[in-house]
Amino acid sequence: MDLKILRYFLTVSNTNNITKAADLLHITQPTLSRQLIMLEQSLGVELFEKNGRAMTLTPEGKLLKSRARDILDLAALTIKELTEKNVLVSGEVTIGIVESQGSELLLDLIKPFSLSYPNVRFNFYSGVTEYIIKKMDEGEVDICVLLDPVDTLSYNVIRLPTYEEWGVLLPVDDPLAKKEKVEMKDLIHQPLMLPARPSVINEIENWFGRSKYHINILGTYNSLVIPIQSVRKGICYVVCIDSPLVRNVNGLTFRQFNPIRRTQSLVLWKKGRIFNTATDLFVKTISRYLNQPEY
Repeated sequence: MDLKILRYFLTVSNTNNITKAADLLHITQPTLSRQLIMLEQSLGVELFEKNGRAMTLTPEGKLLKSRARDILDLAALTIKELTEKNVLVSGEVTIGIVESQGSELLLDLIKPFSLSYPNVRFNFYSGVTEYIIKKMDEGEVDICVLLDPVDTLSYNVIRLPTYEEWGVLLPVDDPLAKKEKVEMKDLIHQPLMLPARPSVINEIENWFGRSKYHINILGTYNSLVIPIQSVRKGICYVVCIDSPLVRNVNGLTFRQFNPIRRTQSLVLWKKGRIFNTATDLFVKTISRYLNQPEY
């Protein structure tokens, strides 16, 4: 499939008018019509329904349009990465981050790296684990920093020497706030809000041992905004990791679990992924800093 014809198709699908599209593309209308006919013939489907001068997409046309932009963006990215290999290292490193101690460590490595390679630019995606992994699988993110548990079968992994400690967020005047640390038995039958990831829910349930069948899960979350409000209103407790955010909420307090429950930070990237020069150097920098073998 010719990328130029794909651009022609997108222009027509966006304008719904072949005359307007031809003007935008600076080609003649007959030329554009022939290119579209050739595209339909090569695919064996009709992409447009014609109603006078107006053109609307068929179901097959809508499918192609949904893929065409991704194809063109990926082609542009590939060309850009291939042309970045020059004497002066430049380019972009795109990192997906779940806020954690691991992300802090990665940011600490960026400063000296940037001094050595000032022409390298870093782009960041932050969000929940599923969103970051999806972006990485689609090629929009080069590497990511996540928290265990993660299915790492399809990825190269560097385990960082950083850990997050779990606990519970509750009102400062709650009876449990008088305790230095909270035990899992203290939370049995209490309404709880847990992180939304199924693997994390499963791990938290296992912390309760045989009492896991008596957990009262009120809901789940992928952002702490609503959970914090819920605790303030006395609706539930929130099981979460320790962070400056939960330590500095007026009227609420955080208590770690006893025994201590920890989660490790990981750096991941897809197996077989070919990096641009900048990303390759940055991954090697991480490996050398942690005395890990280079991939």
